[in-house]
Amino acid sequence: MPREVSSSVRAVVRVRPLLPFEVDAGHESCCQVSDERSILVRVGSGHQWRKYIFDACLPEDRAQKQVFQDSGVSYLLDEALAGYSATVLAYGQTGSGKTYTMMGRSVSSERSSPDEFSKKSDDGLILRAARRLFRQMGTLDGFCGGDGSSEG
Repeated sequence: MPREVSSSVRAVVRVRPLLPFEVDAGHESCCQVSDERSILVRVGSGHQWRKYIFDACLPEDRAQKQVFQDSGVSYLLDEALAGYSATVLAYGQTGSGKTYTMMGRSVSSERSSPDEFSKKSDDGLILRAARRLFRQMGTLDGFCGGDGSSEG
């Protein structure tokens, strides 16, 4: 949720977990979420850390549904329906998790059967936002496999 209604820009950081091949290679995470608004980033290969403060920091164990709820996208959708412009921008280095956050696992080859497309737990912000918008407009039933439930 936004700190204040008058705030026009919010910065939300999501830390992705290490991938299996990174763990196998002995890599360690260079980022740690210290609380809901700050993140620690390791400087170089040393043991020094720098602290950065954002509007929200989401740790690596945060589920897609929680990211949708905690990032303020629901607020943006409400504002968009009220006639205001709203944008969500995913920014970061290649491989940092932007596509997964925005699109979910449905874009990857890991879903091998049609049944796996009905799972909503890995849906990204875009599909969740579309569901919410259509639900708020009263037309979600039958769209995107939606059942009209209030899942985010």
